[in-house]
Amino acid sequence: MPSEVHAVPLVTLPEASSKYPVLAKLKEDIKVQLKRNEDDKKKFLPANAVNMVVTEDAVLSAFREVGIIEEMELDRLTKSILKGRQRLFLVLVQISSTDIGREHEKLSSLRYGEWNEINDSSLPFSVSEDHFAFGDTDLGNLQEFKPKGWIDNDFRLFSLLQWQVLAPVFGTKDKFFHQLTDHILPYLKVSEGPKSSGFFSEVRQAEIHVAHIDPRHIPKTSMVRLSSVVLGRTFAEP
Repeated sequence: MPSEVHAVPLVTLPEASSKYPVLAKLKEDIKVQLKRNEDDKKKFLPANAVNMVVTEDAVLSAFREVGIIEEMELDRLTKSILKGRQRLFLVLVQISSTDIGREHEKLSSLRYGEWNEINDSSLPFSVSEDHFAFGDTDLGNLQEFKPKGWIDNDFRLFSLLQWQVLAPVFGTKDKFFHQLTDHILPYLKVSEGPKSSGFFSEVRQAEIHVAHIDPRHIPKTSMVRLSSVVLGRTFAEP
């Protein structure tokens, strides 16, 4: 079956039953786009769905709804989101609660200077009870910070939900960390048993979501049926 990205419908928000109807709509849009890795049953957001959800109008509407942020800051913040902070934006939307009587949001955290140098390339964060850490210990650039007003549960939710937007695109030069207990790989189907095995490893076949393969590595003859191709790619785990 083709792997499709559902168009985000332009609908009128219902009469507000929550303090944050725009955030609630965004959370629903994200939920609609999620795909499930049939191997470990975890869900990931396809790379080609990110720009469909994180539009200029959506970002502006969300910032205006949470208030606090001055109008003159909206343009700067919106541009910063659209230029490399889309996934960070999505996680902050996801961990914001829109339940009636329990509303709290985290988007306004971005108005603080401590977030200025943080973007999608800073992810994934390592999370402790009261602070984030990002960077590379081996390169000596590990940094820590504690967002203002965050509580233990905010850190736990961020730690969990960040992985939904970090499924790697194979064939690019971008780094990715395959942490077996956390990282969600964009496999739609995985063979039930090994296709072959060796002394130190076994090889299984996986169907990878087409948005997570660099097009340069897909044969031109397959481009016409790109959305339904089963890439006979394999992955080996020692």
